[in-house]
Amino acid sequence: MAVNPIEAGMRAAVEAWGWQPGNAGENRVIAALHAAGVRPDNMAQQFRLGPYRLDLAWPRERIAIEADGWVHTTREQARRDKERDAKLHEWGWLVCRFDIDQEDDHLRAQIARLVAQRYRLCVLRAETDLQEFRAADERPWRQSRLPEL
Repeated sequence: MAVNPIEAGMRAAVEAWGWQPGNAGENRVIAALHAAGVRPDNMAQQFRLGPYRLDLAWPRERIAIEADGWVHTTREQARRDKERDAKLHEWGWLVCRFDIDQEDDHLRAQIARLVAQRYRLCVLRAETDLQEFRAADERPWRQSRLPEL
């Protein structure tokens, strides 16, 4: 079987950036993530969650990324995707599906928006954690006194 030189070049780039290469669609999404500043150590690939395998994920934020090709447009696969997404949603996950057949510029723009939203979520979580830490530090029971001798 002949190797598509564009797909081979994409695979080589994905490897050079430190990612684990996936199928052609996953590699396109990885390239868009890389262009948006995401590095492989910031994200899980082929993440196992119960009976499911997510193409890419930010587990702490519970964000799943799926690279969907033409097979996801079939009635049966669309039904399975809908059931799977509903289960992941029940578990508190946001599932972001990207059509890998769209133009590169559009895919990169969508991924860049998702990365920016994730960044804002991380900032909000850090601010909330800091507020909770400060509130815990101000509780009366946290103030200890040394016993008198």
